[in-house]
Amino acid sequence: MFPYVQKSPRRPRAALELGIPGAYAWSVAWWRRKSDGEGEKTRTYKGPGYSFEYPGSWRVRRGVKVASEADYETLSHVLVSPGEPPNSVSLQVMRYAFSISEENIAEHKERLAAEVRASLEGAQGDITADQKPVTVGGLPGFSYEGTFPMEGTEVRARFTQVHKGDTLYSFTSQFAPEDADEVLRGGALIERSFRLA
Repeated sequence: MFPYVQKSPRRPRAALELGIPGAYAWSVAWWRRKSDGEGEKTRTYKGPGYSFEYPGSWRVRRGVKVASEADYETLSHVLVSPGEPPNSVSLQVMRYAFSISEENIAEHKERLAAEVRASLEGAQGDITADQKPVTVGGLPGFSYEGTFPMEGTEVRARFTQVHKGDTLYSFTSQFAPEDADEVLRGGALIERSFRLA
């Protein structure tokens, strides 16, 4: 897992997003508006083999370019954002060189934490909270929290990684401190509504 720089299409301003490397990935989206029960309108994103809801006012970018890595192959990548970088939630779907299940995830706990730590350290950042077990869409995994500097701002991030065999679903919510509530709320909606087809 390594950070990469993503250029904004509107300005030459760079956004650092942390994710596991792969290649170009494209997915197709269909949207439908509905209420999330809290009065906010949501939309549904349908990717290859999965779907999730996100805040209706947010924008979607698909097919974000990611560097290649031998242990991983990116199958799809989507970034959902309420505005300008660094604020975004991304979902990257990757194929691992090994298989992780509910039965053997404990065996991989340290390796997975080391990958997140290495990614943050490569961005001059650090893990700020202990690894926590999570379940998203019925899949087992772990969540992590960390920080890294970007353009003079300390960016905070929450990483959630869940597994189905050799497939990894990696959610990254990253935000400037003043935008934490909005991005974490959107990230929680995405994770809570995530479903496999």
